[in-house]
Amino acid sequence: RKKGYAFVEVGLDDEQMSYGKLIYTIDEGPRVRIDAVEFRGNNSIKTKAIKKAVKTKRKKYLFWPMYHSEERLTADVTKLQNIYQKKGFLDSSITARRQFNKDKSKIRVTFVINEGAAYTVEQIVVTGNEYFDEKELRSKLKLEAGQIYSSQRADSDVRRLLNLYRENGFVDAGVELNHRFISEDKVSVEFGITQGERFRIGRINITGNEQTQDKVVRHVLDEYDFQPGQWYNADIARGDGSGYLEKLIRRTAVTESA
Repeated sequence: RKKGYAFVEVGLDDEQMSYGKLIYTIDEGPRVRIDAVEFRGNNSIKTKAIKKAVKTKRKKYLFWPMYHSEERLTADVTKLQNIYQKKGFLDSSITARRQFNKDKSKIRVTFVINEGAAYTVEQIVVTGNEYFDEKELRSKLKLEAGQIYSSQRADSDVRRLLNLYRENGFVDAGVELNHRFISEDKVSVEFGITQGERFRIGRINITGNEQTQDKVVRHVLDEYDFQPGQWYNADIARGDGSGYLEKLIRRTAVTESA
């Protein structure tokens, strides 16, 4: 079906099964070529921008036809839904209509878009904070009251709040994002914070450093105040290759071995 055989049928040969043989019978059916792709109801976003976002197209390249894939079409519907959510259309709905020709060798796809209203942020509520000054927390947020709601901006604000807590010893902190509809075109955005326990750095053990001396590693740690007694900074200390300290220690190791 990924190759465009939308009506393929696969079965088992019952007669051969009685002899202990497993034989599959395949009826490919026609390979379905995309004949046209249309958009209906997109009043707020230009067709050109939407057409660029989806992968369901009439032609793969300039002269190569594209064949129908139900998996790709479903993914395109989800992608369009996300685009509208990012622009504040929280009630938007996207459906894909499929129209086949008589011999089912061609398909016409129509994306039907019901935009709904673009929601404006009426207020922003932060709950669960017991450590930071309210003004400091809100200074981290890019989403503000009066703006058109953006799920992308709201998700970024969740990450900013989470980083703030984890940089200050709250290793298990969590931030939950919710929005509550106030009226037909206004929404209340709520960031629910779970602080968890705050941790200080205890004893630091250095192992496996075959190329870099302990004192070099500790010097790097000291430069970032990553020392016993300091609040644990989860962002700096990440051991998955993306943490600042790990990257710096690796660079130091390369320099020493050169």
